[in-house]
Amino acid sequence: MTLFKKNLEFFYHNLPSYYHLIRNIKTRRFLIKNNNIFDTLTNSYIFPNSIDDGSHFAKTPTHNPLWEKEFFQTKLQEWEEKFFLTGKTINNIIKKVKEKKEFFFDKDFLPTTVIFGLLGGKHLDLLVKKYEFQSLFVYEPNPEFFALSMYFVDYPYIYDKLDGRFFLWVNGVLDYFAIEKFYFERRTTSSFLNLSLTTYNHPLIEDAKNKFNEIYSAKLRGWGTYEDEIKGI
Repeated sequence: MTLFKKNLEFFYHNLPSYYHLIRNIKTRRFLIKNNNIFDTLTNSYIFPNSIDDGSHFAKTPTHNPLWEKEFFQTKLQEWEEKFFLTGKTINNIIKKVKEKKEFFFDKDFLPTTVIFGLLGGKHLDLLVKKYEFQSLFVYEPNPEFFALSMYFVDYPYIYDKLDGRFFLWVNGVLDYFAIEKFYFERRTTSSFLNLSLTTYNHPLIEDAKNKFNEIYSAKLRGWGTYEDEIKGI
């Protein structure tokens, strides 16, 4: 059984809306040609050499300049002495970070991650097979790119490995509720380091990124300290 057929059967039984989305694509602008994605409108290839060029998206996301990194606090500033309980914990963490200058998690682990755009999907397949994700959200506004990814991405494997930690939104405008559900179901773990990758530019992807930023910022409001009640007396 080919990977495409395997994926098609998986979506037919598990996510029929995506199965029908693929089956209902009537015209094709993007084609797989010479191991690349060919744009029939511009008469050009998406990747410089081949679809394997997409693998550079998957190289070491935490240190890859193609990836954006969002932290709960971008500037490491030690807490004031009046926050004697919270400050003791936070300042100890800051000290370790400044000394070590690297991330304090396993090299095969990735925190909350968002990928904007599938293209051929090679990067997605490589990432999931190499890393353990805290959670992963993939948004692809173009059904054609999703259909092409079916030839290169083992979706049954991804859903099985990540279980309820994988979210896939394909086609059209990304809904606010989907992002809120993704973030608020993991309010704490998604409030620290977040990674995001944009594989290509598109108005719908820009719209989705703005929504993610807005909801992420809103989610961080209201974080207090152990000393809040004491200082409120």
